[in-house]
Amino acid sequence: MVVFSPDSFEQLEGENHRVLFFAMNLEAYFAAPDSFTIDDDFRARLLTSQIADEQKLKLIGEIDPEFVTANLSVAAKIGPILDRSEIDPGKYGSEVIQAVVVNSTSEDVQVSLLNKFQTALSDDEVRHVLKGMPDPYRDVATLGGWPRLKETVENKKLASWLKERNLISSYSELGLGGIRINNFRKES
Repeated sequence: MVVFSPDSFEQLEGENHRVLFFAMNLEAYFAAPDSFTIDDDFRARLLTSQIADEQKLKLIGEIDPEFVTANLSVAAKIGPILDRSEIDPGKYGSEVIQAVVVNSTSEDVQVSLLNKFQTALSDDEVRHVLKGMPDPYRDVATLGGWPRLKETVENKKLASWLKERNLISSYSELGLGGIRINNFRKES
């Protein structure tokens, strides 16, 4: 039996073996993190391993925010984890939030994350995120026009807080199963 220690970890050959060995012993790492030398790239690889989301959240908390914003694939990995977890929106900086929302590969995850994190973003940051999302969401950040969103629970939440924050003029639920956003015609 191999004991999990900094020495045994360093002696393993092959990155896949190291990730698997580390993932199987993650709680021992969390008990003494300063004993191990791992970098943010290795932490990001652990995010795709078969570990619990609680453990992934701990690892995300250890990753340098600048690493997340500079590595869009890492931001994309983090998005779904944050989406399915109970989180404090204020725990993450606005640059990380923007990178995670914009780079998540699923439109549904993007909208859900934006709804979760909107309180931690300024109005300009919300507009910036919307501009980085696919149509019709990017159209919501553009003056004039009436973009239509699919009628989903998350889109209703989105429209509601956008109106509350005065980022859109109004919205209406259409009888055809959509939501029409009424943008301001000019900056107020």
